[in-house]
Amino acid sequence: SRLVSLPSTGGRARCFYPAEPGHAEAPYLTDGLEGSNGLASLVGFRQVGCAFLLEHLGTAGSGCGENAPPSTDGRLPVLVYSHGFG
Repeated sequence: SRLVSLPSTGGRARCFYPAEPGHAEAPYLTDGLEGSNGLASLVGFRQVGCAFLLEHLGTAGSGCGENAPPSTDGRLPVLVYSHGFG
């Protein structure tokens, strides 16, 4: 996967694609603990003292290689996913 910045909005997007193996694993949340705390606030966990339930997401891996080159093995699929968060 690769994290790209969108110059027109300042937003970010993570692109996932078939890649060559052997690269360091990308994080599940780009912003680590700050990201997991944000999610905890969004779903109301911080407000009731349960933010710790999502802390593991701050250090979790995504299962994808970070900044790995795309696979050269044939055609690549395209999937657009909008999670609706933010």
